Amino acid sequence: MEFIYQEKETKMTEPIARENHPLVPLTPQTLSQMPSQWLRELERAASLLKGKLVLKLIADIEPEHPDLARQLRDLAQNYQFKQIIELISQI
Repeated sequence: MEFIYQEKETKMTEPIARENHPLVPLTPQTLSQMPSQWLRELERAASLLKGKLVLKLIADIEPEHPDLARQLRDLAQNYQFKQIIELISQI
C-alpha cells in the first residue's frame, strides 16, 4: 500500500486587515483609565476564575478600547487570571 499526498495550494484572495499601529503596553497605568466599578468587577471575576464573565466584561469595553480589550482577552483565554489581578492591584 502506498499513500500519495498532494500539497494543497492556498492563495489569499484578499489581504487580512490589520491595524497599522502597535499595541499599547498593558500596564497598571493603561488599566487606570477604566472606570473603577468595571475594574472591581473584572478583578472579582478573575479572582473567582469566572472566565465567561471576564470575557463578557472585556467585550463590554471593546468598542471604546479595542487594543486593551484584545490584550486582556489574550490573558483571559490563556487562563492568566492572576496576571489580570496583579495589574489591577497595582493601580
